[in-house]
Amino acid sequence: MVGVQEGPALISTSEPFDTRDNSVVVSVRVVQVFKDEESLVRDDLVHVSLPRGVGALDEDGQVLPNDAAPSLAEVRESLRAGLEVVVIARPRDDAEHVASPSVIREEWHGQLPTDAILLGGMHPQSFVVDQGDEPLHSWPGLTFADLVEQLRQ
Repeated sequence: MVGVQEGPALISTSEPFDTRDNSVVVSVRVVQVFKDEESLVRDDLVHVSLPRGVGALDEDGQVLPNDAAPSLAEVRESLRAGLEVVVIARPRDDAEHVASPSVIREEWHGQLPTDAILLGGMHPQSFVVDQGDEPLHSWPGLTFADLVEQLRQ
């Protein structure tokens, strides 16, 4: 892991209030490619969009004060630089979400290299953080080292 920034957001209009589906973009330095997706790596990096919670919006489009989504600072603290992760993801595709007339994608002002591909990490098995000897929640019965070993085979 080398960095975390604010990611794209989707706004859903509904009653009694609109919601904002937040994300972060995590930049990961690639040490090893296990499968055939080397074309997704740019300058030894991949960039993965992860969920950051859904917040209710007031009539002015501002997040309500009781928003439970973690802040960007909290996410950065949790996903600190140097953490080892496994990324199993495809390019992010919001087409299914924005096909609904009640969902729009906010304009995103993120900073990615020009040719970088934003990957979607919404599935719990697509972004796995090293938890030492603890079993992985998203890969029952495996530790991080077990998962890496299986991917190498």
